[in-house]
Amino acid sequence: MGSIQSASNGGSRVLWALFLERFGFKKLFIVLVLINILTCGVMTVAAKSFIGYLIVELVIFSAEGGLIASYPVISAKIFGHKVLNFKLFLGWTHYVWRIVLWHRSG
Repeated sequence: MGSIQSASNGGSRVLWALFLERFGFKKLFIVLVLINILTCGVMTVAAKSFIGYLIVELVIFSAEGGLIASYPVISAKIFGHKVLNFKLFLGWTHYVWRIVLWHRSG
């Protein structure tokens, strides 16, 4: 079930990014919050059956993909591309060094 949820998360990001361009961040965020409220409200009922639980989880992971897809765009608008690129560079180098040190330790 985890692989299906991951596919829902990753596959929905393109759709949410298109919605972000079309409707803007505020409207997209309102829709995502409403989806999260709705899915939290029906989770106890949906958990009684496997299919219901799977559908609710797919919607939840899809909404999470929407949030993740919108953060870089909003961060670039707020902080600018130069700051964002520098922070991404620092994050990337930190990630690479963690892998290198992990390989050297074992």
